[in-house]
Amino acid sequence: MKYMRAILLAILMTHGPALFYASAATVTIGAKEWFQPTAFGGLSWNAIATSLDNSPTAPEGQLTGFIRGLDMTGAIWASQEDLFHLINHFATTPLTAISDFKNQGDSTWMPSHAGGTPSTVFSGFLPTDVDDSRLTVSGWVRTSNPGFSSYAYSPQVTNDDGDADTASTWSFVTKGTTFAGRGAWIYRSVAVVPIPGSFMLMGSGLLGLFILRKKFSRKVESAQD
Repeated sequence: MKYMRAILLAILMTHGPALFYASAATVTIGAKEWFQPTAFGGLSWNAIATSLDNSPTAPEGQLTGFIRGLDMTGAIWASQEDLFHLINHFATTPLTAISDFKNQGDSTWMPSHAGGTPSTVFSGFLPTDVDDSRLTVSGWVRTSNPGFSSYAYSPQVTNDDGDADTASTWSFVTKGTTFAGRGAWIYRSVAVVPIPGSFMLMGSGLLGLFILRKKFSRKVESAQD
């Protein structure tokens, strides 16, 4: 029984991210586990940039330490291109260029919410700003405006309740600006393991343990005889 517990614990530790696909604090899409942008609301671009790992071997956008009490180990501050792909993952009519400002009625990435404010928008992301019937998910990315070094991009997705939903990766703001309705787009890369495969692995492991236990019991019984 002791060995069974140990093996079960090992399986859960190895395949936990696949079996429990997302938590309340994150949204997992493909191979990226996104923090809620609301977790970083009110921080300036400059404040987030202090957590960048600038060592020569660190991947671009790698963060370190803690932000708002959240461990940034393995976390990447998304680029403008990352948000371009995130929006296009859900868009019925995709953005064709990073400079696009897309208007899309009844979109798949910001479904219309007639009558009342839902708790989540944009496929599970919490709204960073709520203004009457208008919901917005907005956040800094690490990409600076090439023409104005003191500005950085702040992609956003907005639902105007009945009007065309909008998405833009082209919005840019002064890096020192703080606004409670603007967070940050930060993610971790995760290994996506198909859930059926995970359960098959767990099942085969348990079956193997059962067989071993039976054999062990028979040996004990034989020794007693």
